[in-house]
Amino acid sequence: MKEEYGNIKIVLEGLKYLNHQWLICVDLKMVNFLLGQQEVYTKYPCVLCYWDSRDDKDKG
Repeated sequence: MKEEYGNIKIVLEGLKYLNHQWLICVDLKMVNFLLGQQEVYTKYPCVLCYWDSRDDKDKG
């Protein structure tokens, strides 16, 4: 999902952003970086769960 107005609006509406009255004080691209999400490889959103899915040598 690209960081575009329409996509961000859908996500924030799903989170009921206006009801909670949250403030976004970070760059959303930095949040993705800190969570280990890359533009192409977002299979695992959690750094603790991330395993390089492109690593074929260790797959059985």
